[in-house]
Amino acid sequence: MKTMSLQRIAVICCGMFAMMILMLLQQKKYPSVQKWKMVILSVLLTITGVLGTMIMYFIETGRFGGTSFFGAVLLVPILMLPAVLLKVPYKTILDLCAPAECLMLAIMKIDCLINKCCEGRYLPSLKIVFPSQIVESMMGLVVMAALISIGNKNKKTHLYAHYLIIYGASRFALNWFRFGLKPFLLGLPNGNFWGLVSVMIGLVWLALAKHKKAAPSPKA
Repeated sequence: MKTMSLQRIAVICCGMFAMMILMLLQQKKYPSVQKWKMVILSVLLTITGVLGTMIMYFIETGRFGGTSFFGAVLLVPILMLPAVLLKVPYKTILDLCAPAECLMLAIMKIDCLINKCCEGRYLPSLKIVFPSQIVESMMGLVVMAALISIGNKNKKTHLYAHYLIIYGASRFALNWFRFGLKPFLLGLPNGNFWGLVSVMIGLVWLALAKHKKAAPSPKA
């Protein structure tokens, strides 16, 4: 993505309010988190998400002035650490953040569509340009729904880890249909590389959580 324009800032603000509404709608699922804390969390998630995308763009290009969405995916778990001052368990914070980020992605793809960035490549066999922005927007909503469903079935699971796995795998597949791909690391374009990293981190996260749960409690 390119630099921040007034239009992009407006879309981000819309995304922030959408995330806020999504969090508030889940208040019954997280009764220990007061509504005012969810409002603050949505604002913090917006700020840290944008900061993460800027940092990732710098990592990828060596310069500031753009954004890369994987920065929000991979760096938010670190950048959101100050949110523990709200006295909410960090797992709960990240559980709220995971589906909310997917909603933000779906909304941000509208901006990509308007500005014609993240475009799809031409598919000769179908004689069409792959509608990358639209498909990735829909993918964000599908991942959001999947995460909410997973969380409803198992409240003790780590939703953010599932987010890293599902989004990483989905983006790895869809990224091949983007136009203008260039090798970043290991011969892979940046979206594919970070997709693999995301999946691996998510799998390790769940494995460690399972091991910790299975470990016997120390005797008093």
